[in-house]
Amino acid sequence: MAILNTPYVDASLNMISLFGFILVLGIVVDDAIIIGESAYAQQERTGPGISSVITGVHEVAIPATFGVLTTIAAFMPTLFIDGVFAAFPEACGQVVTLCLCFSLIESKWILPAHLAHSKPTRNKFLLEIDRIQEGMNARLRRFIEHFYRPAVKTCIENRYATLAFFISILILCFGLLSGGIVRTVIAPEVPGEFLQVEIRMREGAPIQETIQSMDIVRAALSRVEDSYIEDTGDKKGLVKHFATYGWDRINGIMVIELTKENERAISTREIERKFRKELGFLHAVEVLSISAADPSNEFGPDIALDLMHDDLDKLSLASADLEDALRRYEGLYDIRNGASDTSDEFHLNVLPEAESLGLTLMDLGNQVRHAFYGAEAQRVQRGIDEIKVMVRYPEADRKTIASLDGMYIRTPEGEEVPLNTVASVDVRQGLLKATHINYERAAEITAEANKDIVEPGRIMSDITSRVLPELVTKYPGLSWGVSGISDEEKKVVTSMAYGFALALFAIYALLAIPTKSYLQPLIIMGVIPFGVIGAVFGHWVMGHPMSMMSLMGIIALSGVVVNDSLILVNYINKSVLGGSDLRKAILDGGARRFRPILLTSLTTFFGLAPMLLETSVQAQEIIPMAVSLAFGIIFATVITLLLVPCLYLILSDLNNWWKIYSKQSELLGQNI
Repeated sequence: MAILNTPYVDASLNMISLFGFILVLGIVVDDAIIIGESAYAQQERTGPGISSVITGVHEVAIPATFGVLTTIAAFMPTLFIDGVFAAFPEACGQVVTLCLCFSLIESKWILPAHLAHSKPTRNKFLLEIDRIQEGMNARLRRFIEHFYRPAVKTCIENRYATLAFFISILILCFGLLSGGIVRTVIAPEVPGEFLQVEIRMREGAPIQETIQSMDIVRAALSRVEDSYIEDTGDKKGLVKHFATYGWDRINGIMVIELTKENERAISTREIERKFRKELGFLHAVEVLSISAADPSNEFGPDIALDLMHDDLDKLSLASADLEDALRRYEGLYDIRNGASDTSDEFHLNVLPEAESLGLTLMDLGNQVRHAFYGAEAQRVQRGIDEIKVMVRYPEADRKTIASLDGMYIRTPEGEEVPLNTVASVDVRQGLLKATHINYERAAEITAEANKDIVEPGRIMSDITSRVLPELVTKYPGLSWGVSGISDEEKKVVTSMAYGFALALFAIYALLAIPTKSYLQPLIIMGVIPFGVIGAVFGHWVMGHPMSMMSLMGIIALSGVVVNDSLILVNYINKSVLGGSDLRKAILDGGARRFRPILLTSLTTFFGLAPMLLETSVQAQEIIPMAVSLAFGIIFATVITLLLVPCLYLILSDLNNWWKIYSKQSELLGQNI
């Protein structure tokens, strides 16, 4: 753990890196189990001793080493993800990669030394443990011979039907995703302990209305809490503290600290729903936003779209149409239209008299700006602070339009002339927030999504494929872009897709070395897509949507699940090279590798089990990754023990068919 605080690794101990330690607990022992089981099996055959341990270790050293390397390759993409979410998988990937590198040293050098020098115990308690262990081993051997071996024999005799069966399950798995039964939310909401209420009054509203609206908000909060106490009898209530403040006359914010999630009977989401219902409609309030103050809010709204057009009127109409379209989607709330937030703009038009005096529009604009905003006269250093001295009109003159009418403009010759003699002033409606994208006026339309009932990704896909093209057709010259959390999610998914492709290529290249084949790595990697079945099924069972961390778990799973397949294929290859019949080698390989494959999978699953059962708020962000790995590894174990032998024999069938085809083609060519 200390290595994370060294200058060589830009990481620290935090919630995500600690999760990486928990995650790697079940993975690092896989290599040790394979090494230890092989040495134990060799000692069962030839008796205890250093030579037996060395022989057992050598038997699986190469596949075990490459198994760890494939796992490292699978976690490497976590270090190169783009976007604001990159820190989460990166912190986990750093820990796992470092631990796996050190596990190579421990399992190949330190563990064999311990096994070679271990001596029989005389302790009665440990002898009783050994007796129980022998009983379990005997039962496991009977299970392998009487149940597993016949099952594998049946599968390889009906190998194409077995393959079709598992493919049908894979298709069903993707049906769960496409049908929305297992939802996909890249950045799911984490139950928080804070709520934030924001109101924005109509332009020009008196400050008394803002204060009255905030009083209504406080009263609604009190009614929600009183109702909760009455229904549940919980004297602690829902609210620990709240603070109300505002930064100008028409905007106000209330921050509410709730009691701990596990100390109340309803969730933060339910409190938010009741609060929103209790508030209802507020007079003169243009925007009312109630949201959980969780970290994901820092990355922007769930739905954020930018519309761009040179014509402000057309931009406003297009923004209104898009706002109406968003309101038709169930589960969207706090919809905001940036084009509806308008204020008066003063536009200066240069008169011919100004040109004769040598005045340009920039000269006029700068002087008006300096009068009302200020011109920097000098900077004064006070300690470590630098203070700007600004020269401008007194505050009273900066609040009236009359000051603009009576303003004087200085000409290049130093003379002063009234502003109204060199320029005309038009008052027009403009956007409250002036935004330009690619030199065009832009308005941002945003919305929040209730992720318990909708998937923001599906809504964004429908908007970009159906709604926005219609708007572009209706308003020529209109362009659009995606911003906020939707844009960040796109970056994450794109990075993961590229990373997954590179990880698969690296895994294939690594597997080709010990197998000395270009086709056998495909058999070993055949368990990867079927491991996804377990990941999706696990999310269905646990009630979690597929998220960014779920996808990271699937990518990591691709490196973990190939370990057992590599061990099995390596044994079959050695048996075939030793002259054994192919079918017998497959059956013997499954029987001989059943115990280490089962143990490695169970240790990984139980190593992640505490995380699966964790109920703390902090763990909710990383549980989906544990779900993907834990359930994926369990299902991949079944695939390894039943489908991989079938795939090995199918590859043999293809080789035989190719030889027959080549021979027939050669004979046909000779006859011609």
